[in-house]
Amino acid sequence: MIRSLIPFFVSISKILAFILVLFGMRIKTVNPVAPSDQKIARSFYELRDDVFAKKHHWEEPRGEERDRFDLASIFIVVMKGKRAIAGCRIIHKRLLLGASLPMEESLDNCSRTVISTDAIEVSRMINTSGSKLVFMALHLAVYAYAKTGGFRKVYATIRKIYLEGRLDKVFGKEYFERIPGTIKRKGNDSFIPVQIHL
Repeated sequence: MIRSLIPFFVSISKILAFILVLFGMRIKTVNPVAPSDQKIARSFYELRDDVFAKKHHWEEPRGEERDRFDLASIFIVVMKGKRAIAGCRIIHKRLLLGASLPMEESLDNCSRTVISTDAIEVSRMINTSGSKLVFMALHLAVYAYAKTGGFRKVYATIRKIYLEGRLDKVFGKEYFERIPGTIKRKGNDSFIPVQIHL
């Protein structure tokens, strides 16, 4: 199974990044508050608006999709030229200064759980490239970030269709432990809260 190969792929992430370069892409870890990362962060905000507002109609289109969690996050972004084509954000609970992660806020009251301050949440995962290489590069970059940062508690809220149709098949169901409870819906999509096992 691919999950058993993840540590190997993470160890050769430079090769994977080089392969992306051959296809005219690059993967970057971005601090959205750092002045040197502003252009890439802005491109990721625009991509988020295209997907979450214009395509899925979960929010009103504003040109850039942002929220208060971005200031407590690191982005992993795949760029093609000057445009973001894939990416995600990793929210650090300790940087929220006592506030809750998005998953904690969206779980229904009867299943709400308290998540430790050393946790991170992966959110706003997007891949508009249609490329399996970009899919693997993005997911392995998240894995590498969490693993090298020493984060043992990694959470996400994932669209049911994406979790069951793609992620479970590639990485295995044991990689994504379902957390009891339901998530408030956006449109007709249903979401599943998970803890990602590294």
